This record gives sequence, C-alpha cells and structure tokens, in this order.
Amino acid sequence: MTAPAIAGYRSGFWTIDQEHSSVLFTARHMAVGKVHGRFRRFVGKVFTGETVEQSAVRAIIDATSLDTGSAKRDRSLASSEFLESETYPTMEFRSSAVHPYDTDFLVDGELAMHGHTRPVRLKLTFNGIIQDPYTGDTRAGFSAHTTIRRREFGLTFDARLPGGGQLVSDQITITLDIEATLDAPEPG
Repeated sequence: MTAPAIAGYRSGFWTIDQEHSSVLFTARHMAVGKVHGRFRRFVGKVFTGETVEQSAVRAIIDATSLDTGSAKRDRSLASSEFLESETYPTMEFRSSAVHPYDTDFLVDGELAMHGHTRPVRLKLTFNGIIQDPYTGDTRAGFSAHTTIRRREFGLTFDARLPGGGQLVSDQITITLDIEATLDAPEPG
C-alpha cells in the first residue's frame, strides 16, 4: 500500500511539545460508565525518515503524573493495586514499524509498563505541518489511539460487581494528541 501524501512532509527529528500535547486514557467503570485520565508529564522524539515507513518514535511517560480529577482515585491507581508508580515510575513506547493504512498509518511498537513489555499497535492520523507564526518553529500534529489489556501488563486488580461485571475494565483505551517541533539542524 502506498503511503498517503503529506503536504509539507520533511525528514528530521522532532521534539514532542508537552504543553500542546496530551496522553489520555479511558476505562469502563462499573460496566456502565467511563473514567478518563491523563498523564501530565512526558517526553518524546519523533524521527521522520525519507519515507514515512522509515519513521520512528520514542516516548517516556511519567507514571507519577497521573491525573483523573480525583485525588482519592489517583492514589488508588498509583498504588500496588494498579500502576505501582513508586516502583515503576515510567512507561515507555518505542516504535518498530510504520505502515500506511487507508488515509492514516499503523504504528507498531512495544509499550513497557509496570515491569512488562508488550507489542502495541497505534492507529495514527497525521494532522498536518505548519510554520508557527509566533515562534517560526515548524510544527507537526498527530492523533493516535489504541486499546490495551491491563492484565497483560500485570495490572491484575479484579474487583467484581454483584452481577458479575468488573469494577474496572480490563480494556483501557489510550488516546494521544501530539504536537511536535522540528529540531534545528546540527551545525556543520
């Protein structure tokens, strides 16, 4: 399959702009609702190759920066019942391949979390490239999502509801909205 044409595409190294990006997660709660959360601190680099298929990404997420809007729930998620963020303070994603998929892309890689490393596939939409009129920086935008099973990462909390459902779903949806700035070329 041929990669979709990307206006303004250029090869280079890009730095993820934490201030204009988000790392979000969603879990089903009590089988009837959803809980949303975010990680407030993360860093990452994107390499865009001569072709999109030669591109790569690496990102590190600070697990201690979890925020669901509820301090009590955040403490529970940081505890030994879930992330154990004192023992496992970071999560890391490293891509291994990028493939065109219709008008989007599939990004294969490995997610390391809670002492476990598992393959993950992200569906990625390229949102465009623009010259920032205020800073002169070249910016690119990406949106991506995937679903993981928390048990595959050793997150085995399993409180059951009286009707047999789970208090917290095994499936967790991860949504990324990323802006990255093109790094200045190395001198010389």
